[in-house]
Amino acid sequence: MKKYFPIPYNALLAVTSIFVIYKFFADDFALAWLGAGIAIMPMLGFFLYVATGATARTSRHLPLQLTAAVLGVGLTIIDFDPLAFSIAFFIGLVGVCLYNYWYTPLDRTLTKIQVGELIPEFRLSDTNEKTFASRDNNGRQKIWMFIRGNWCPLCVVQVEEMAARYREIETLGTDIFIISSQSEKQSKKLAAKYDVNLNFLIDDRNRVAKTLGIDHVDGVPAGIPGRGEAYDPNTAMPTVVITDKENTVIFASQTDNYRIRPEPDEFIRVLQGV
Repeated sequence: MKKYFPIPYNALLAVTSIFVIYKFFADDFALAWLGAGIAIMPMLGFFLYVATGATARTSRHLPLQLTAAVLGVGLTIIDFDPLAFSIAFFIGLVGVCLYNYWYTPLDRTLTKIQVGELIPEFRLSDTNEKTFASRDNNGRQKIWMFIRGNWCPLCVVQVEEMAARYREIETLGTDIFIISSQSEKQSKKLAAKYDVNLNFLIDDRNRVAKTLGIDHVDGVPAGIPGRGEAYDPNTAMPTVVITDKENTVIFASQTDNYRIRPEPDEFIRVLQGV
């Protein structure tokens, strides 16, 4: 059911916001409609902010949006209007809570990636059909970053962060691999943005993510352009694994919320042994 939530909810927020603005001015600046606007518009602003590619991570529980929703509902009760209250409560407060506590949490119960153990064996090919193995003995450390795909603004910005710090990471004797189940065409499009040696690997049919226990069934929302063609409906949970020269896992970020992601500084501290 989760795949049907984000796109319709965004559309509902956009349409309802326009209606609320109209009612606020049409009803001579009624407090109830001000409350409805306060309840829903911060959430719409949040989605627009993320969509612009401004950040790779957010706060866990969106306190601003939650507080605004509660305040907005309160105002619609003070100056009670049934329709304004319904919008503030169901689209504002209930919507924020659903997004926060139901949609974004991830189930990590089956993961097979453990710090201190060898990384599980797998092989993947890059956009140039060169094959890489997780246990290659090339004497280099490795960062394995699993992303959801180009459709996810947080993932794209996370890749941009890695590209910006690539030179620094490379001097530490480390290779960077960006892995997704999206099509080769989409990975090539992402790779073309950066003039650095990031390795973009194709996890065909999400098979490696399944092997590692980090697959997200129906993780690509319904309504995303290219779902089923450019993007496999199943994707990987955002995951970053760092292995040492002997292919032992020395760091594993397996977030339980796709909006919570580590920063490159954390990877560099691990690689430096700090």
